[in-house]
Amino acid sequence: MAIFHNPLVFVLFHAFFISLPSLNIASSPRSEAIALVKWKNSLLPSSSLDSWALNNHKNLCNWTSITCNNAGSVTMLDLSFGSLNGTLAHFNFSSFPNLTSLDMTSNELSGTIPVEIGCLTQLEHLDMSSNEFSGTIPVEIGNLMRLEYSSFNKNSFHGAIPYQISHLQKLQYLDLGLNFMAESKWSMFLEMPFLTHLDLNQNDLAVTFPSFVTGSRNLTYLDLSWNKFSGSIPSSIGQLRELQTLYLQNNYFNSSIPPEVGLCTKLETLRLAVNSFTGPLPLSLSNLTQISELQLSDNHFSGEIWPQNISKWTKLSLLDIQNNSFTGNIPSEIGMLKNLMSISAGGNFLTGPIPDGIGNITGLWIIQLSENHLVGSIPATIGNIPLLRVLSLSSNNLSGTIPSQIGNLTFLSILQLNNNQLKGELPHSFSNVSYMRILLLHSNRFSGSIPKDFWKNHASLSYVDLSKNNFSGELSTTLCKAATRILDLSSNSFSGAIPHCIGDLAKNLVILDLHENQLQGTIPTTFTKSCQLTTFNLNNNHMEGSIPLALANCELLQILDLGNNRISDTFPPWLVTLPKLQVLVLRSNRLHGMLNVSNMKDPFPKLRVIDLSHNQFEGNVANNFLDNFKVKADSDPFIGVNTTLVEGKYYEASVNLIVKGVELEVKKILNIYTSIDLSCNKFNGTIPQVIGELKSLRLLNLSHNSLTGHIPSLLGNMSLLESLDLSSNQLAGTIPWQLTSLTFLSTLNLSENHLSGEIPRGKQLNTFGKDSFLGNSALCGVPLTKKCRDDGVPTPVITDDEEEDWFDPKTILIGYAGGLVCGLSTGYIVLTTLKPIRFVIFIERAQQKLIRRYL
Repeated sequence: MAIFHNPLVFVLFHAFFISLPSLNIASSPRSEAIALVKWKNSLLPSSSLDSWALNNHKNLCNWTSITCNNAGSVTMLDLSFGSLNGTLAHFNFSSFPNLTSLDMTSNELSGTIPVEIGCLTQLEHLDMSSNEFSGTIPVEIGNLMRLEYSSFNKNSFHGAIPYQISHLQKLQYLDLGLNFMAESKWSMFLEMPFLTHLDLNQNDLAVTFPSFVTGSRNLTYLDLSWNKFSGSIPSSIGQLRELQTLYLQNNYFNSSIPPEVGLCTKLETLRLAVNSFTGPLPLSLSNLTQISELQLSDNHFSGEIWPQNISKWTKLSLLDIQNNSFTGNIPSEIGMLKNLMSISAGGNFLTGPIPDGIGNITGLWIIQLSENHLVGSIPATIGNIPLLRVLSLSSNNLSGTIPSQIGNLTFLSILQLNNNQLKGELPHSFSNVSYMRILLLHSNRFSGSIPKDFWKNHASLSYVDLSKNNFSGELSTTLCKAATRILDLSSNSFSGAIPHCIGDLAKNLVILDLHENQLQGTIPTTFTKSCQLTTFNLNNNHMEGSIPLALANCELLQILDLGNNRISDTFPPWLVTLPKLQVLVLRSNRLHGMLNVSNMKDPFPKLRVIDLSHNQFEGNVANNFLDNFKVKADSDPFIGVNTTLVEGKYYEASVNLIVKGVELEVKKILNIYTSIDLSCNKFNGTIPQVIGELKSLRLLNLSHNSLTGHIPSLLGNMSLLESLDLSSNQLAGTIPWQLTSLTFLSTLNLSENHLSGEIPRGKQLNTFGKDSFLGNSALCGVPLTKKCRDDGVPTPVITDDEEEDWFDPKTILIGYAGGLVCGLSTGYIVLTTLKPIRFVIFIERAQQKLIRRYL
């Protein structure tokens, strides 16, 4: 049988075999019924097979899912969507010699496919898709020489695709997608002349483009997407003149597109997204006059996207070229693509204005041109596109005002104009756009007040970001009637009070950011148990009064920032019980009193950023705060504290933090900002030893207080510490050498204390200058100019003032007392050792050294 190892001989043998006159192979209906019932009994009960019973075997052809030939033998077995659960281990394939169609799609069948499936030599249709089969596809599939349709889609098959499948020369449809198939020996595959549909998507194929594919010249559908194919598309792709659909997205192809793709003139869909394709697009793409969908996003394409004869793409409905390096202007001829429904060209280097001709494409649903270098104004002709749902022009250099014609877009759902240079007031025609869900206008130069009926006419708005503009006026109470989940009005000039109805809005509101405005009055007290807030930011306003107890109802709060206001209150003890609070900023207010949290059980269970600086808190830090505070760290350092997904858009809450002495707006609160800032208060007592347990802490600032005692040596355990500021306190003792082990430390300030002794040297401490240690008169050693004696004590330097005080009475008295003790001791030593001459010589030499030192 070694002769059959040659694929050509194997194919010729089977061709001879099937060329023989077709025989109606004898089969007993009773034996087929027995085989079916035996398999049924191995499955979990299913009502779809209730008619399968031996006492009814004479009606076999009337059983559910059964079709027979004239001789009463089973020819078709359609078990699709039958809720079958079990395996094929007890399915006797050899009992069905006349079976031409076997459909088991969409069940819960599992296990492997037995090799006996190769006995179904009359089979023309085989569908095993959407099950839970595993193992490898048996090579015996190659025996099914009459097979025309075969699908193993959506299972858990693994291993190599057997090359024997290519021996099925009548096969027209082959689907192996959504499995775990690995690379195969493509060189062993034969060309399949009748194959029209080939789907290998979402497997683990990690080889180059399959060589047999381009020889299968009747292909109309080819899907190799979501694999690990690399290398290039072969120029022989041009042989597939019947190809209509080509999916190669989400692979690792890393070459340019061969110009021969332009020979596939029947192509309607071309998806090459998420690869590493390079270079300009071949001019031959303009020959694809039937193209309807072109997806090239997330590659490294360059040059101009627009073919010389863009008007030939008259059937184009979807164009996605975003996240590449395309250059050039958007041609005015784009207005000739009347069938275009979606254009996504963001994340490129497109220049020039948006052409007025875009308004001629009246069927557009999506215009996405963000993150380019487009200039000029928003064309008023956009108002001629009545079906437009998405208009995204963010992160360009657009100027001018929003055209009033935008009010014609009554179906507009998403409007993104942020990060441009747009100015002026919001047009009153905005009120006509009543289906708006997302409105992003931040980081522009808009001014004026928000129209009074704005919130009333946009009740469906769920994501609104108007931050970093020049909007002014008071906040209308009508905003409380909207279904908004994210509301960011920060960095504007809004004034007046916060509407007290905001508590009603908080039933839906997740993010409320009003920082850096001119808001006044007190914080609303209307928050109820239904509060959904995760971020509440009022930093840098003129808020007064106290921190309302009603905020305790907002148990989902992750970020609470009330810093830089005029709040006068004691520390609210209920804050420590908020189960999800991670960032607490109360900096620069008029807060006072003790931090009475020592009796709380598990205070601040999630907190990792706290800033209470520039207040009037007092008391012993050790007993009231730090020994109850444990910094938590997320397992994933790249996930922000408060990243919210709304309407398919991510919003990352920002907080202004003092990072290494500089105030920064932190857009994504990463783990690197685990910090404690209690500076500029009236705290006293010692730094607690428990601080050494805060091993994930990055920033620690206890400066400008009245702390006493030593610097704990356990600070050396805080291996991730990057910034340490203990300046302007009353700390004493030596600097612990353990600080040299803080290899991430980049900011250190120990100035203005009462520290003494030699400054430890080594590792990270060697990088700090004298400014980190100034104001400690008893410190010595590098980087200070004051040198140390061998015993680590500073060498005394007598100034003129010190010479004037030489005969201070107290000093003389201390000297006499010390001299008396030393004299008596010396006499005793001389008399007991009987060596007075040597001792006298020793004393004289010591006196001479002392005299030389002070002369």
